[in-house]
Amino acid sequence: MPRQGGEVTGPNPVHRSKMNITWEDLLLETLPFREEILAWCKLHQEFKRGLKVLASERFLHLGTVVVSYPPGTNDEVVGMYAYDYKNNPPLFKQDFIVDVGLAHKEFILYTGFSKVTQSTKYVKHINDFFSKYEKNGNYQGSHHLTLD
Repeated sequence: MPRQGGEVTGPNPVHRSKMNITWEDLLLETLPFREEILAWCKLHQEFKRGLKVLASERFLHLGTVVVSYPPGTNDEVVGMYAYDYKNNPPLFKQDFIVDVGLAHKEFILYTGFSKVTQSTKYVKHINDFFSKYEKNGNYQGSHHLTLD
């Protein structure tokens, strides 16, 4: 199987022809996201590029998400943990996908990932998340998980 950015080629049992899929697309399909988030990633490449969990050259996805509902909003927050094994020392990090209004129609990724150099409508810095949602101690200290 190729590394990041390569193509995985294999038979497609429905069409009996070859299908091409990137390593990132293959990883994306393994994530425990609802279908609407997966579809959103395909439509919004900047959103997909910002997901640490797809950057296997630096991060290891832990295969879980944590769903929460911040008080005073109708939003759903999906937290994703990734292990930054290239950091010295290695460290657990969490990014957030917000399902705006829990409508499953608009999603915003909040990340500190250095691949994301500027905020867009759908990709924002992790500090913007804390400014908006860290009221009354909510999400305080949640960006870097420790096992202590």
